[in-house]
Amino acid sequence: MRGLVLPLTLFWCGAEIPLASAPEPLVISNVNTATSPETVTITWATNLPANSRISWGTSPSDLQMSQSDAAYTTSHRLTMSNLTPGTVYYVEIVSVTAAGETARQRLGEPARPPIQPVPPPPPPPVPNRPVNVSHYQEVPRFTAYFGGGFTVPTGVAGDRFNIGGNFMGGAGPRWHWFSLPVDFGYSRMDSQQYDPQLRIGGNLTTWNLTLNPTVHLNSKGRFGAYVTGGYGLYSRRIQITQFNWTGGVVCDPWWGFCWGGTYPVTTVLGEHTNYTGGFNVGGGITIGGPANVKFFAEARFHSMNTGGNRTEYVPVSFGVRW
Repeated sequence: MRGLVLPLTLFWCGAEIPLASAPEPLVISNVNTATSPETVTITWATNLPANSRISWGTSPSDLQMSQSDAAYTTSHRLTMSNLTPGTVYYVEIVSVTAAGETARQRLGEPARPPIQPVPPPPPPPVPNRPVNVSHYQEVPRFTAYFGGGFTVPTGVAGDRFNIGGNFMGGAGPRWHWFSLPVDFGYSRMDSQQYDPQLRIGGNLTTWNLTLNPTVHLNSKGRFGAYVTGGYGLYSRRIQITQFNWTGGVVCDPWWGFCWGGTYPVTTVLGEHTNYTGGFNVGGGITIGGPANVKFFAEARFHSMNTGGNRTEYVPVSFGVRW
């Protein structure tokens, strides 16, 4: 028996009826990924309207996380979020049509968010406030100072002379917290013994020229201190004087005129001068002023070798230093 080949159409009551063709299968195509530090966005296309779903996980057999979109479309876009940079994720794409036809596709390469370098934290903001130069001062390479005050005699000199006055100064090189100035000081103290009838008294004057190594504490701060001491040449002069009034004519050659009257005159009845070695030691405090200027107050003990009895005194001085 021969087989029969049926035509693609049937005839019914003279009418031609076409046979129904098989439905078009659902196909996923054009799959693309876009990565960021913590997300991966997946896009794909389907030939038929269908919904969207992606599932992912760190193991291909355990896709625990998912994202979906119920809208039926042929262009699909879903994002995997809250990812850990540098971690490998396995992804499956699923689309289902309204008729229930399903298409699945796993990505050929695992999705891996890129590892982004962590930027360093921004520097703390700098407070917008004026700089007080008296709080932070530069240390000069040269130091100088001068001042004056009162002098207190001590020891044997304290039994014979009253508190007097002084002036002092010095200059020298400086290296941060250490300086080496040459120091000069002068003091004068009047005698405690005075005969009011004969108008006889006396005075003691001293001067020193010493090399004084000095250590400076907190030299850049507003408040500081220093310790100093040195050895060098000292001079002591003791005078016995008599005070009188005298009359006469005095002429001024500069202005070209003369005048007469009575004037005080101090006559030196006798004096004795010593040149000897001596030392001093002491310290002071400083308060910063404008630029590199500092105001200081100091006390220093002086002692010189003048035979059996040393001459000792303490000048207390106030002044400025650089």
